[in-house]
Amino acid sequence: SELQMGSCVDNSNTELRSKHIIFLTRKVCSEIPNINRFSKYFRLKRATAWVRRYVQNLLRKIKNMDPIKGELSVEEEAWAEVHLCLHVQGRTFGDEIWDIQQHGCVNINSTIKTLNPFVGSDGLLRVSGRIENAPCLSSEAKKPIILPSKHPFTRLLVESYHLKFCHINISTVMSEVRLRFWVPSLRRLLNSIQSRCQICRIRRTKPRQPQMAPLPIDR
Repeated sequence: SELQMGSCVDNSNTELRSKHIIFLTRKVCSEIPNINRFSKYFRLKRATAWVRRYVQNLLRKIKNMDPIKGELSVEEEAWAEVHLCLHVQGRTFGDEIWDIQQHGCVNINSTIKTLNPFVGSDGLLRVSGRIENAPCLSSEAKKPIILPSKHPFTRLLVESYHLKFCHINISTVMSEVRLRFWVPSLRRLLNSIQSRCQICRIRRTKPRQPQMAPLPIDR
């Protein structure tokens, strides 16, 4: 919030007295840090959770309530992840979300029309597939969250899976990512991440063959 100082003159009395009035204007700020400043997904998620904790403590201070202390809880980190996904989807799929809310379906020219997207109860854009009745899958796997493949947040998220599973093959990482998220062109994104990973480049490097000595005279 900002404080603006102004002055006015009260002419009701014979004696002129200057009065200072404080105008309080509330500025709405985003709880999402600049994603481009982060190189690790877990740092981005925790920074978002800490920013929300700070805002909550300011509001609690106004209400004369005790602040929230201690380490971040699982619920706070889960909220941060959902809020980050909402932020990214709003920036990338804003038209699709509006079309669904107004008309019940996306435009025919949408890039995600084939995914049959819908807005869930949490406000996230999700995939609607044919595996809703599968008993062996969780609700998130049946209706994964849609994320754009070219957004920096998506790259950080997929890279965290790549590191979590110790630079394993691409197919395994794709399977793990799709248990919760649906990223178009995911294989291409993983290839790009793997090509820039120093550990993966070292693993794929082949040793240089030494120069063979000349054959002896007898041969």
